Amino acid sequence: MNKLLTSACLMLLMLSGCASHSGLNKDATVSSPENAQEALKLAHILRDNAKYKAAYEVYENMDKKHQLKDAYVLEFATVAALVVSPSQAVMLFERAADTLKGHIEPEQQEAIDLGLGRAYLQLAQREEASQYLHHALTINPNNVTALNGLSVIANLNGHTKQARALLQKAIKIEPNNDMVLNNLAMTYLVTGETDRTIELLHARRAGLSLSGKLNLALAYILNERSDQARKLLNLELPADKTERVIAQFEQLRHRVQQGRPLATEIASLSQVPIQLEEEN
Repeated sequence: MNKLLTSACLMLLMLSGCASHSGLNKDATVSSPENAQEALKLAHILRDNAKYKAAYEVYENMDKKHQLKDAYVLEFATVAALVVSPSQAVMLFERAADTLKGHIEPEQQEAIDLGLGRAYLQLAQREEASQYLHHALTINPNNVTALNGLSVIANLNGHTKQARALLQKAIKIEPNNDMVLNNLAMTYLVTGETDRTIELLHARRAGLSLSGKLNLALAYILNERSDQARKLLNLELPADKTERVIAQFEQLRHRVQQGRPLATEIASLSQVPIQLEEEN
């Protein structure tokens, strides 16, 4: 029986949830039509159905045939960024910027800035990422992904209040954005405000992703409410997986009680996904 490895990430210090995109490498190889118009139509269908790797392969094949011009180079970069390495994404977005130079639309510039900001953040080049994300906000002050990305940088730089302010603005724009909600909750958690974290996540627990429920469980445990955390996680995970998570979080709580900085512990946990191995 095959096994499916599920990564449930705590959201702090994450730009877009988990670093990998679930299912991207599982798309079946698609034969790309020779006709450019038909190939582009196929790429759009695959992209719109979240078949990003297959869509990328169609765009890549078109690119090798020199069939991609102007805005379609940006389309290619945007899809490729979900599949290729961050350094490759940087090259593609820079190429799109060069291709559109002189006749670029504001929304295209915003997309390029956002793509470069995300890629540079994944490469841990915070200064470059910040520059592009800030520029995206000059075009669209309500760009939630840019606000979230800048909050990540602020957190990495130890500026929790600044990160919180950015996320509070983002959550007003998109109240149901799970990524922003989790990151906002974690800014309270790292400063020891577990009650605020619980209040924020508990109110929306029905719509929380697994990552959000893990964050809520951690807040419960830090608040000496392991039974509540167990009850929450048992609704999502088999009992043995729940106990594994509970034990990990209780060990974290113990280290904090022994004097380890809470922010340091949470930051470490955030960058190492919890592996939940499930039978398929």
